[in-house]
Amino acid sequence: MGFAADIDLRFHSADQLLQTLEEISAPPAQHRIPNRIEEEFAKLVQLQALAEVQMRDKIRDSRMVASRALLDRLCELAIQKNLSSGRANPYMPDPNSVRFEYKLSYVFGDFLVTTVVHYVRLVAPSKSFVEAAFRFTDGPIPSEFPVPYYQGPATDTRRLKNEVRGKADEIFAEALRHLRERHEQALGPQ
Repeated sequence: MGFAADIDLRFHSADQLLQTLEEISAPPAQHRIPNRIEEEFAKLVQLQALAEVQMRDKIRDSRMVASRALLDRLCELAIQKNLSSGRANPYMPDPNSVRFEYKLSYVFGDFLVTTVVHYVRLVAPSKSFVEAAFRFTDGPIPSEFPVPYYQGPATDTRRLKNEVRGKADEIFAEALRHLRERHEQALGPQ
């Protein structure tokens, strides 16, 4: 390399050549990465054990569990009525919200579908309260967050699950109304 024909591949000074030879003969000391990995992992585990982190995780999990329980019940109701439904499992679009979509149609593959979008999110400046709301996407997109049907302390995880799952029949009835109205609109004026 020091004697290569291409000028960009050559050493431009004897000092550069000597420095490269020294680096090859005495490689730099190995970093203590394995010990640092263990140190950082121990710090992460210690952080996760803090009561505040444990409560944050419990609140996050409760929003997911409540949403999943509601979604499961909506699907059960569709099966009971021999209707077709589809679901997008709950997910977190941001750190404060859990969201899912539920689609309902009269028969599988029908183009007339009503879609329920459901949210459970942390609110208030300190994120110490949670609220649950839903809307239908086949209507106009609201300029504001839908009016919540549940509001309560974020730490009351049992109540959240019971209230959200308990709303299933009402949400399903409203979805049936929306679906019926879509079918009526498709028929046109009678």
